[in-house]
Amino acid sequence: MALAGSLSEYSLAEIFQFIQQGYKTGLLSINPDNDSVQTFINPSYIWFQNGRLTAHARDLSKLGLLSMIAQRAWVDVDNLAALRQELKSTNQPLGLYLKSTGGLDTEQLRLLFHSQVLQPVCGLFKITDAKFSFDEQSPLAYPEMTGISMNANEASLLGLRVLRDWSLIEHKLPAPDFGLQRLYPEKPSFKLDTQEIQVWELANADISITQIAQKINIALEKVQQISYRLVAVGLVKEIVLDLVLPSPAKLAIATDALPTKTGASKSALSKSFMSNLVGFLKKRV
Repeated sequence: MALAGSLSEYSLAEIFQFIQQGYKTGLLSINPDNDSVQTFINPSYIWFQNGRLTAHARDLSKLGLLSMIAQRAWVDVDNLAALRQELKSTNQPLGLYLKSTGGLDTEQLRLLFHSQVLQPVCGLFKITDAKFSFDEQSPLAYPEMTGISMNANEASLLGLRVLRDWSLIEHKLPAPDFGLQRLYPEKPSFKLDTQEIQVWELANADISITQIAQKINIALEKVQQISYRLVAVGLVKEIVLDLVLPSPAKLAIATDALPTKTGASKSALSKSFMSNLVGFLKKRV
């Protein structure tokens, strides 16, 4: 099954959440829109396995990771041809294969994953003018894999956390008078920063985002961005807070206080006023 669309319709965070929640395996391709003003966008290819981010490349040659290793002189250049041939006969991530043969250590694999995957993928979250497609039939790219992977939602959180210009997705931020509700009682397995924890702990479906901002003394816009991040990775959901209707007795008292000319007109006004007010309040719920 292939999923395709535009990043102007579905944000990268929403796509990552779809992949994570469905434990999807496949290839996510991101290509510049022909009509895009963001002409600097290069194609990107991101591989997932069971909802986890495993590799990233700028093309489909499947030589990106090997080139990075060679540039760092971590592999003898004279052995590259033989190494490529060996990789054709094994369904094993390149990084793990080199680690098993003593060519790379764990720290080198971590550095490679950060450079090859995390840095470029986080940069993609600022893009909105691009086409995407997700192909579940695409095979895993073992030559591009270090053997390290990351939860897709955690990768999404990192990408949104370093986003500086929110203007292009500002319309997707939760409204200030909306509330938040935690979807799980326990904290997530991946790490939240201090402000994210504060907002997550107050997501009890009883106060608005504006009130959360006041409680933790953080700018409202910042709290909206944090809330969006928590929603995007499936930790909380936006909710419309309940509007408490006045009791019939209080409504009656309020209408009795209205000035009227005659008892009959007062009675008619009271019934009309109460009917309209209750109808209006119900529409707001």
